[in-house]
Amino acid sequence: MGQPDQVLGDDGLSFTRRDGLNWAELSVTAADQLDETGVRYPSTGLCLAATAVQNINALASDNLILWDTHQAEWGSDVFHRTTSDTYKITILTAGTYEMSASVAFDALSSSSARYNGIARFNLNGTTDFGPEGKGGYVRDTSGHTEASVHIQTFPKTFAAMDYIYLKVDRESNPTGTINTTPGASALYIRRIA
Repeated sequence: MGQPDQVLGDDGLSFTRRDGLNWAELSVTAADQLDETGVRYPSTGLCLAATAVQNINALASDNLILWDTHQAEWGSDVFHRTTSDTYKITILTAGTYEMSASVAFDALSSSSARYNGIARFNLNGTTDFGPEGKGGYVRDTSGHTEASVHIQTFPKTFAAMDYIYLKVDRESNPTGTINTTPGASALYIRRIA
């Protein structure tokens, strides 16, 4: 008969877990969470939503997405305000975080017939980083008035007091402006190490 894959310690907070032929001792704090395999996940995370219509203007770059609602929030490693600087997420604890985002576009708000948005994360107001969400193309003819761009979940290591934001740039041609779809854009960030 084989050995169990993991054994919970008497304190309820430590595990012995078999990894191949070796056993490893894992310990967690009361604030941490474990998944079903016993892997430790720090319990800090934030999921933001943009519930109001935002006009993505005709600037070629740096149209900031404003987050006015905390859909879910736990822990204290990240900071975000819903009253001022609502585009900005501040990292309070150095570490590695996973993050993703989605921005939904609705009708064009100018007479231009085309728009193609590109979503990018920015670090400290100076450097774009991570994967980009491309293909937010809207051609305001024949009922094509909606699109969205997504940034797949990816890891990134931050220093304490770094700040990030999500921005939407547009291709240099066309030059139209567009609105976001209320309640359909989201940003997710969670510390994983």
